[in-house]
Amino acid sequence: GPCMAEMTHLEKLKEKYKGNSDIEIVSLSIDDTNKIWLKNLEKRKPGGTQWRINRSKLSDYSVTSIPRCIVIDKNFDVVSLYAPNPSDPSISKMMKTLANNNLK
Repeated sequence: GPCMAEMTHLEKLKEKYKGNSDIEIVSLSIDDTNKIWLKNLEKRKPGGTQWRINRSKLSDYSVTSIPRCIVIDKNFDVVSLYAPNPSDPSISKMMKTLANNNLK
């Protein structure tokens, strides 16, 4: 679905900020079961941190549709509850600001 369409762009962001201690990209899956989630991970072999979460745990963040990008700074303050998707070029500006311009 729409999340899978963003995965290529997300992997590129992960690679761009790999090794930058100011940036950690975490992928959250709302797959209904571990079996489905693990099968997807095995197929895609994504890099970085992968978590599965129950949809109800995201209610504080008003997640009603996917994909949904939330940016949280290293002090755990929410920067944007509705950040641009990885395919949107404006996400790079936001990430660069958070990375304090320490790009590789």
